[in-house]
Amino acid sequence: MKNPLIEEIKRFIGSIPPFNMLTEKDLELLASSIKVSYYPRRSFIFTSKLKHPLDRVFIILKGSIRLIDPKTDEVVELLTPGDVFGVTSFLMRAPPFLNAEALEDAILYEIPREVMERIFESNEEVRKFFFQALRNRAMKAATVRIERPLYPLSECRIRDIPLKRPVVCSLKETVKEAIQKMYFNGVSSIVVVNDDYPIGIITDSDVKRIVASGMSVDSRVDAVMSSPVWTIDIDSSCLDAYMKMLKYNVKHLVVLEGKKLKGIVTMRDLILQEFYNPYYIMKDVEKADTMEDLARVKGMLEELAQQLLNRGLEFHHITYFITHVTDKLIAKVIEMAGIPISGGFSFIGFGSLGRKELTIESDVDSGIIYDERLEDREKILELGRRSIEMLRKIGYLRCEGGFSADNPKWCRTIEDWEGFFDRLTKSPKEINILLLNILLDFRNVYGNEEFVKRLRSRVLSWVKERPPIILLLAKEVFGARLNADLSSLTSEKVKDLLKPVFSGIRLLSLAEGIGETSTVERILKLHERGVLTEEERDEIMYSYDYLSRLRLKLQFEELGAGTRVEESERRLRRALVRESVKSIRKLQDIIEGYLLNKYGVSREWVLSYG
Repeated sequence: MKNPLIEEIKRFIGSIPPFNMLTEKDLELLASSIKVSYYPRRSFIFTSKLKHPLDRVFIILKGSIRLIDPKTDEVVELLTPGDVFGVTSFLMRAPPFLNAEALEDAILYEIPREVMERIFESNEEVRKFFFQALRNRAMKAATVRIERPLYPLSECRIRDIPLKRPVVCSLKETVKEAIQKMYFNGVSSIVVVNDDYPIGIITDSDVKRIVASGMSVDSRVDAVMSSPVWTIDIDSSCLDAYMKMLKYNVKHLVVLEGKKLKGIVTMRDLILQEFYNPYYIMKDVEKADTMEDLARVKGMLEELAQQLLNRGLEFHHITYFITHVTDKLIAKVIEMAGIPISGGFSFIGFGSLGRKELTIESDVDSGIIYDERLEDREKILELGRRSIEMLRKIGYLRCEGGFSADNPKWCRTIEDWEGFFDRLTKSPKEINILLLNILLDFRNVYGNEEFVKRLRSRVLSWVKERPPIILLLAKEVFGARLNADLSSLTSEKVKDLLKPVFSGIRLLSLAEGIGETSTVERILKLHERGVLTEEERDEIMYSYDYLSRLRLKLQFEELGAGTRVEESERRLRRALVRESVKSIRKLQDIIEGYLLNKYGVSREWVLSYG
């Protein structure tokens, strides 16, 4: 005869992500191992004074719990039935650094460590779910208060702010599937679409209501979604969006361009918008007429980049902001150089500038492509020299490897560039991997885009015709050192971990003939082509975003611009870096499978190649 208490626990636990992914056998193990505990109002479940890690994970059955920062006595998070907590201390094997207090009488389910570890061993998805929650926790912990607003909501449009990529589900999907997508993607809402048009939305508030009410998670999403969904046009002002949220008492708006879904804007996004807006910095660039003006903008760019990082913005939005403003500064410098060029030319970016992934310590890898009919080559060389000199004066780093437009080697006619890449990629003996890793991410920064389109078309065709390029790029990715000492993290160590990610994604993109240069854009294209599954796409994106944000944060700390880092934060970083390394190894496995399928070669063969 079945135990009714265990059956009730199974019903409740089985509706909560990620436990709803468990097999019946593991769910039975979990339910039979759970301890039910009662905590009266104002009692503490645990405090930061503990000297040892938590040996259990908690789930709220009834009541509410608040997590409190003991240093400031501020409430970090308010938890309600169905929420899981104690995960950070549990996973990191470190004492908790928050206090957990019962706001009202509470009944909790407690899962012991030995049972959770058995669940992790047999359920990879559950393990990944909790580490993703740990990443989200790390991003929230990094946020700081900024004292004064910089830009009013009335003066910027929705289009001008970084939008969250919408997570969507169809009408046919269940509530369980929708919740899994929300939690795995670390978002607070999911848009329900019909023929790609938004017809409803489910938010984290809806999820808590569903869990608390005992509603079946096997119901279709249309039974619980809010519909019709509130939308706003991408060209509306941020103030319009803010007022609409207040009027209809909602925290999410679906952003449309015509009838096309473009993203989600939240109340939090708009509050953050009071503190920054790249649009205004670019206006300052346009108005600048002296080197001092440009240097001031460059200094402001670094300050605002740190604010964006501290506010928890995704890394590719931060670097898009840095790169976009840098592009405008380069354009202004070229115009201020005052060298008239009668023929067409393109000022191109390589490396991190080409990938649109500049950080505060990036140099400006660059070159120039110009029309072969241009007679005065000296003017082009002078433009390169003067532009790079001006960029250094306003605060950009010197390129130690000489990959900059003041080097005549990187100022060539379009025909010379084609000949150079042809020779560079023709045979294994001629291929220079260092050069390719820098030059293959070229893009137009200023000038005639057609030169870049022509060159990229030729390079992609050569890569397709010449497999040794892909195999040698793969050799470097497979040979990456992923066993670095993590006891002390530096920006350089994290940079070394990032290399096999953007190099591996570049390799797959070139093999697929994808012309995008940004790592994030390449990942999304690879998913569209079926090279990456949705799960693989998301895992790589999460790891890449976390490592990139950490590198930028470490750069600020190494410059003395960051706040003091507590030991608990250091432990959290090490745990998440170790988890990210697992994702990098999986990317290597994906590449190995791709090469085996396309070229019939194994990883061992590639490592011995050349």
